[in-house]
Amino acid sequence: MTDNPQRVALGSFLRDLRQRAGKQLTEVEDLMDWYDGKASRVEVSGRGIVPAEAEKLAEFYGATASDREWLRELAIAARKRTRPAHVADFAQSYINFERQAVEISVFDDMLVHGLVQTAAYARALLSTSPRGQLEERVRDRMGRQAILMRADPPEVRILLGEAAIHQQVGGPAVMREQVGHLREVAARLPHVSIRVIPFAAGAHRALGVGFRIVRVADPAELTRVYLEGLTEATYIHNENEVDTYLSVFEHLWENVAANDRESGSILRRKMT
Repeated sequence: MTDNPQRVALGSFLRDLRQRAGKQLTEVEDLMDWYDGKASRVEVSGRGIVPAEAEKLAEFYGATASDREWLRELAIAARKRTRPAHVADFAQSYINFERQAVEISVFDDMLVHGLVQTAAYARALLSTSPRGQLEERVRDRMGRQAILMRADPPEVRILLGEAAIHQQVGGPAVMREQVGHLREVAARLPHVSIRVIPFAAGAHRALGVGFRIVRVADPAELTRVYLEGLTEATYIHNENEVDTYLSVFEHLWENVAANDRESGSILRRKMT
C-alpha cells in the first residue's frame, strides 16, 4: 500500500493530539500493545493503524468531539488504496498527492513537468532510465494528465527556466511539438498557467533547485514540497520550510518570470 496524503495527515494529527495530552510514545505503545517504535512510525506515516485503534487513542488523549470526528474521517480515508503508478518507489507518494491535489505549483530549470509533457518528450526522457517497461511507463505518465480534464481539476502553475525549452530532449522535432503543446495547454485550459524565467533574468534564489508544491484539501488541508533525485525523494512538511518554498515560488512567479503574454512570446519564438 502506497502512502496517500490522508495517511500522512492522520499521523500528524495523532502526534498533535498526543503532544497536547502530554503523553509519551512509550505510553501509547503500552496502551496499544504495540512493538517498540510503532507509535513513532504511525505518527510519521499514518501506516499500520485501523479506525478502531484511532478511536481508542482519541479516548486516551481526551480528544474533543470535533477532534474525534475529524480523526474518524482521516482514519477511513487513510485506508483507501490507490493503483500504484509505474514510477520509482520513492515517487509513489508524490503521484498520490498529485491525484488528490487542488493546487500544484512546479518550478524546474531544465525539464518540462510530466503533467504537460507530450508522449514523445516523455518517451525520450524515460528511455534514459535503466528501468524497463518503457511504453507502459509512457502511457502511465500520459494517464496522469487526466487530472487536468476532470470536473474539478487542480489549479496548476508551471514555472520553467528558459533552458527547459532549449534542452534538446528527443531532438528538434520533439521539442517543437513539446513547446507547441505548452502553448496549447496554457491557451486551452484556464486552470493551467505556464510562465518562463528568461535567461536574461540572471541569478535567483531557486536557480538549480527544482521543486513541486502540492496542496490537498479533502479531508485534510495539507501542503507538501517534493524534491526528487536519482535514487530518492525528499518530502518537506515542516510549516516554516514549506512557507519558504511558497514564498520563493510566488516571488519568482510575480517578479522574475515573464508574464503570461511575454512567456507566450518566448514559447512562440522557440518554435520558429
